[in-house]
Amino acid sequence: MIKKIWLVPFLLVCIVTGTAAQNVNLQEIKNKLYLVNKSFDSAQYLAFDVEIQFSSDTVNGHFETDFQTANYAMHKRNIYVNVGGTEFMQNELFSITAYNNEQTMMVNRQKKKNSSFFPLKEFVDSTLNYFSNYYTITNDSANHTEYIDFVTDSANVLYKTMRISFEPRHHLLSRIEMSFLQPFNNEDVKTTGDSTSTAMPAVMVKKYIQMDFKNYHFLQNLDLFDQTKYIFYDRQRKEYTAAGKYLGYKIYASSISNE
Repeated sequence: MIKKIWLVPFLLVCIVTGTAAQNVNLQEIKNKLYLVNKSFDSAQYLAFDVEIQFSSDTVNGHFETDFQTANYAMHKRNIYVNVGGTEFMQNELFSITAYNNEQTMMVNRQKKKNSSFFPLKEFVDSTLNYFSNYYTITNDSANHTEYIDFVTDSANVLYKTMRISFEPRHHLLSRIEMSFLQPFNNEDVKTTGDSTSTAMPAVMVKKYIQMDFKNYHFLQNLDLFDQTKYIFYDRQRKEYTAAGKYLGYKIYASSISNE
C-alpha cells in the first residue's frame, strides 16, 4: 500500500542522497536540480496532479501493485494537497488536515513564517560529502525532456536506480522513478508433509515507485488557502468549529488559543 505522500516533490529531496561526478559536471547537475526545486518553491497560482504507482517484480507467483492520484495547489508559501480521501492545507496562519473518511480535522496554528517547502539546495549541499562515492550519474535529453539518472550497486543506500525527468525550459518535473530491493515476505516458512516447518532462505525482490507530474495549470482563485473555508471561530463557545463542506467534522486542535 502506498503511504500518503503530502509533498511528493519533497521526495526529490529525500532521494538525492549523493552523487558521483565521474561522468558529468557535478555543479551543473546541482544547478539543474536547484532550478527544478525553485519552480515549485517560488510558484504562484500553480496546480498539478501526481500519479503515484508502486509495483514489484514477480517472485513465487506473487507481486505488488498500487496506484494513487494526488492533487496539488501552490501559491507562494501556501500549499494544498488532496490524496486518498485526505486534504492538507497550509497557509501563513494555519495548517489543517481533513480526514474525510473519518470526518475529523487536525488544526494547528503556524508559529513562525513558513520556510522553504522543497529545500533541495540545502540538502544536496549538506549531504554531498557523505554520499559522494555511491552513485554514478548520467544526464541526457530527448523529446523535449531532460533526464538525470542515478545508478548504484552499493548496499549502503536504499535506492538502486533513480531517474528525475523534467521539462528543461521551465524546469517542471515530469516524472520521478526509483527502484530498490526488499526481502520477499512469504512468512519465511516452508511447510512439509509431516507438519514440520523450516525457514526459507531470504529472497530479495525489486520494487519500483513511479510518480508522473501532469496537468499543470493556473488556479482561478486562492480559495483553497482560505482557512475560513475549513474552520471558523465560535465566539460563543470560544472554540474553533468546522465550516463549509466540513461542517460536523470533529476538530482536534493544538497550538491554538481559544481566547
